Amino acid sequence: MRAIWAWVMVVLIGVTPVAAQEDDVVWIQIEARPSLEEATGRAAFFAGQLSDVAGFALGGSWYGIMLGPYLRGTAEDLRDVLIQEGRIPLDAYITAPNGFGAPFWPLAPNDPVPLPIIDAPESVTAPEAVPTLEPETAIAETTAPVAPPPVDETPQEARTSEATLSPEGRRQLQRALREEGFYSAAIDGDFGRGTRRAMALWQEAQGLEATGILTTDQRAVLMQAYLAPLTSVGMAPYDDPAAGIALDLPLGAVRFVGHEAPFARFDATSTLPGAQVLLISQPGDRGTLQALFEVIQTLEILPPLGDRSLARSGFVIEGRGPGLVSHAEARLDEGEIKGFVLAWPIGDEARRARVLGAMQDSFTRRPGTLRAAPLADGPDLLAALTLAEPKMSRSGMRVDAAGHVLTSSQAVAGCGRVTLGDGTELTPVASDTRLGLSLLKGPAPANTASPVFAPQSLALGTPVLVAGFPVGGAAGLPALSFGQLTDTGGAAGGGVIRMDLAHQPGDVGGPVLDRAGRVIGLLLASAEDTRALPDGLSVAADANAVTALLLQAGLTRRTSADSTALSPGALDRLAGEMAVMVQCWQE
Repeated sequence: MRAIWAWVMVVLIGVTPVAAQEDDVVWIQIEARPSLEEATGRAAFFAGQLSDVAGFALGGSWYGIMLGPYLRGTAEDLRDVLIQEGRIPLDAYITAPNGFGAPFWPLAPNDPVPLPIIDAPESVTAPEAVPTLEPETAIAETTAPVAPPPVDETPQEARTSEATLSPEGRRQLQRALREEGFYSAAIDGDFGRGTRRAMALWQEAQGLEATGILTTDQRAVLMQAYLAPLTSVGMAPYDDPAAGIALDLPLGAVRFVGHEAPFARFDATSTLPGAQVLLISQPGDRGTLQALFEVIQTLEILPPLGDRSLARSGFVIEGRGPGLVSHAEARLDEGEIKGFVLAWPIGDEARRARVLGAMQDSFTRRPGTLRAAPLADGPDLLAALTLAEPKMSRSGMRVDAAGHVLTSSQAVAGCGRVTLGDGTELTPVASDTRLGLSLLKGPAPANTASPVFAPQSLALGTPVLVAGFPVGGAAGLPALSFGQLTDTGGAAGGGVIRMDLAHQPGDVGGPVLDRAGRVIGLLLASAEDTRALPDGLSVAADANAVTALLLQAGLTRRTSADSTALSPGALDRLAGEMAVMVQCWQE
């Protein structure tokens, strides 16, 4: 009732809550009565059988009983179903709220419930007279209203009324039975043994005689339950010629904002904060598909936890995080990538599942895609799509083919979760709290170069380099920073070496190598040194400290006495295989 009143106030003050393709907010007028008393009684009668009943003054002495508000497409479908089921008069029609006066139904919380007028007129233009009750009878029945006895059909009558259903009406019944968990066969409109058995099971679950033939009333109850989650969010057909996509969308929960390739964007209305839809439309090939797969995962509306699947011709992404659950899918077909993203507030799973299923079932590809440039002048829509940003990005070193990664403890401090740059989850395994080293474990990579360590300390002045991600991986590959060794344990302290080498915060945790590509340490944050360092100097945990942590975790190391310098290209390739980006996330 509160929801209906909210919609009533929206209509009365002239605010359109849904941005759609036409004047879409409409009502189904099912009756009109020449007096407030009669209209209130009729509204009470229909409210006992149907959802979303409302009443408004129509001018003069007439009062209308309505169902709604709905989007136009939803209203037309619902009206047809209810007429077929005999729940509303044949002349019920769609109307805009322009001429509505003051609402009289639903009643205010403290108003007495009126005695329903239970006769059903054939036409709203010729309302039937309502018999006047004696005062004693009216008082008694108003105090303790007695519902009229249910009028049902025999199996033969039910089969006769069933025969009037349209093919789509029959398929809708099968979908409703499937949604209730009683039917799992094809949605073909053919009421064979499987459908009859599903109907019988549904009847049995309702405490009814299991005839396998639904009566008119039973079909109405089933269909109202089936349509309720979709009508509550204004599910309606939407056609976007620019994107080349047509599908059903929850247009009561989201509103169209605009196009910015490769997206058509829909933001939440006040009805359901947190809901959002993106239509995906872009020309491209498998490379474009993969790039889009990676870009979409950086959007804040795609929480990082969940399954990710990328195939040759499409992808599916599931995301679940604080307050939000999302689904993204797209498919490449004849040089066009099309799909959608649905983000929904968490805790509304049953309705989200129905909306997602309706979007998937109705998704239709039309010719054309969004172009690389905006289709019209307007705000930068993509800039408004907030990218998910980590709390911190640092570097790390792969230490074996099993998925172990070594990094600085700074990279994992205060993190809700830790990932590689590609989103792979990492789990803490061991740590050296004195030096600030952390060993993490993730899935085994497809290929990697296990590090080779220098067997002994190197001479001061030896050229060294750090492989890391100084700008958080914006370049996609690790960068090399060059310097020279200045201290191997004296002033620096046990387990720590110093270098004349300038680094950025993103480099911390990266491997320190000599020109032969051998590991001589792991870069630490300058703040972890107990003494202030001059500009241009860096500290690192030495090879012995790194080895001790690996042995503690049951891992081994390889050493090499070969100090032959590698070419710059070979060093770049080695760094690309060994160095990884480590990201710290708040949640």
